[in-house]
Amino acid sequence: MKRSIPKLLSLLLILALSNCSNTGDLPGFDAVSWRSDSNGCIGKRNELLDEIKERKEEMKEWKSEEIDAFLGNPDSKDLDKRNRLYYRYDISGSEKCENSTGEKVYLQIRFNAINRADELIVFE
Repeated sequence: MKRSIPKLLSLLLILALSNCSNTGDLPGFDAVSWRSDSNGCIGKRNELLDEIKERKEEMKEWKSEEIDAFLGNPDSKDLDKRNRLYYRYDISGSEKCENSTGEKVYLQIRFNAINRADELIVFE
């Protein structure tokens, strides 16, 4: 009986720590507008650019499923030679838009081996 108590406590600790991850939400961020602006063609993502820059660190460690649920499907996905997954969300200047300004701005998210966002960069 005494042996099972440390095992039970260890299990409870592991479960408690695993539930301490981010929930995939940024209170106050207009994710609905972001998701509705596929490829950044409407301009809503560009309006949210400053907020993305300020809050991108809050999305670190989110799983790809949390990113998908919050920001929507990425405009492109890539897998590099080291099997790292990259998401790209076009903010403006996408070649897929009829009214492209030519100035390409996008958010790139890199995921690590355990499927957590470890790098979020806005390229301008």
